[in-house]
Amino acid sequence: MLPTAETSDVELVNALARGDTRLFPTFYDRYSKLIRHCIISRTRMDVDDLLQNFFARLHEKGYRQLDGWDRKSRLSGYLSVIVKNFVIDEWRASPNAKYKFEELKDLDLEEAHTAPGTMPDAAYESLQLRRRGIMAWSKLPTPRDRCLICNHYHRETPPQLAATTVGLTDGAFRTALSRANKRYLGLLQKTAPEYF
Repeated sequence: MLPTAETSDVELVNALARGDTRLFPTFYDRYSKLIRHCIISRTRMDVDDLLQNFFARLHEKGYRQLDGWDRKSRLSGYLSVIVKNFVIDEWRASPNAKYKFEELKDLDLEEAHTAPGTMPDAAYESLQLRRRGIMAWSKLPTPRDRCLICNHYHRETPPQLAATTVGLTDGAFRTALSRANKRYLGLLQKTAPEYF
């Protein structure tokens, strides 16, 4: 299949997922601006480097992430989720991640000041609860628990994909997620008792 402007998103993704990289320029032309915008809206880290790393990672993994796209939904929405997860992974991998919490913009309250009285009360409480949620998440006892909770609440990863990510069957995944969620909510209740 030769790259054309008329190539549908389904044809584009199917070709890339099966290893036909001749359509990569079409994919890049069609979605690089969207991907760049998604990166800019989620971090203050170097956008050009992240954009290049994003496409490099897609290529290294044989575009398998794209194959998880539900062909009945819009590709742009799915790409937004992939980019969000990528930015989070890149931020976590950076050597000074624990010192650079402020470099990740709050996705709901971009550029908002965080002192009481500088934003609506509901927004301020939401931000505080989110920060407490991150603190509780960081205290989970195992990396698997942290992965399960992150995939469930933050990344909103579909259950089948999340189960595959941690190497569990559907039933074992539901049990593991339920137990991790119980531990997480217990820690969150200790971290933010005023919300319970």
